[in-house]
Amino acid sequence: MKTFTVFFQANTELFAYYRNSSTHLDSQIFHIGSTQLELLAQIMAAEQFELYLNERETSPDFLVKPTSSLIWTEKHVSFVEMVYAFHEAGSFNHGKVALSALADSLAEMFQVELAQDVSRIWLDVRSRKKAPDSYLQRLSTKLRERASR
Repeated sequence: MKTFTVFFQANTELFAYYRNSSTHLDSQIFHIGSTQLELLAQIMAAEQFELYLNERETSPDFLVKPTSSLIWTEKHVSFVEMVYAFHEAGSFNHGKVALSALADSLAEMFQVELAQDVSRIWLDVRSRKKAPDSYLQRLSTKLRERASR
């Protein structure tokens, strides 16, 4: 896409003339052997190709399907607890990732379909009577048990 942008910027005047459907300079610009005629053909082709690429990228057939065979089988609230823990620990991108982006990426990876936004589920985690990190505590216990075998 950057190549198209550079091409259109290099030919701004001709591109604007074409996009505005102008015709007043046609006889001066477009004659047999004219470089502008060839450029216009390239502009039209590039524009059509750019439209094709944009449509293809948003097509359901083109969208990336999860390649992981891992499926989250715990409760959604446990998933959100883990997402918040990763976010608070700065475990991804040196801590420079938005919580929603992290949640979306992990949800896609583990094929989790959340019925609510993670911040909404987080309210349930925070309001637990016991510990807000019960899932992480359970993981920690399981890891310690494994390490002591």
